[in-house]
Amino acid sequence: MAPTQFTDLPADIVLHILLDIPNFLTLYSAVYASKAHIHNIFQRYSKTIIHTVAWHLLGPVLPQALHVIYLYDPSRTSEDLPGEDCMEQLLLPTLTRYQAGLLDRVAMVACALEDLFSQKYAYILANIPLARL
Repeated sequence: MAPTQFTDLPADIVLHILLDIPNFLTLYSAVYASKAHIHNIFQRYSKTIIHTVAWHLLGPVLPQALHVIYLYDPSRTSEDLPGEDCMEQLLLPTLTRYQAGLLDRVAMVACALEDLFSQKYAYILANIPLARL
C-alpha cells in the first residue's frame, strides 16, 4: 500500500487540521506552503478558520484585542469604535494579514502579563502563613 500524501487527504480532515492551528503565523505558513490543496480549503472556509484561530489565540479577551487592533489603525478614531458585542462580526471577516500579525503580538503580550501576574500571585501566596488563609 502506497503512503498517503498530505495532498491526498480529504478536505474535511485538512479543515480540522487548520482549525487546530494555534496562531496566525502558523496558519499563513501552512496556507502558503501548499498553494493548491490547503489554500483552496482555506479560501472556502476562511471566516470559520480565522475566527477559530483567533479564539484559540486569545480566548475570551478576543473582543478587547480586536479593539486594540481597530485603534492601531491611524485612520480610525475612538469615536468610530463599535461596541464589543459586534467587534468580532465587524473585524474578523475583513482581518488582514498585518492585523492578524498584530493579534499574534497582542496574544504574546497578554500571555507575558498573565505569567507575570501568576508568578507574583504565587509569590504572595507562598509567603502567607496558612493560619491567615
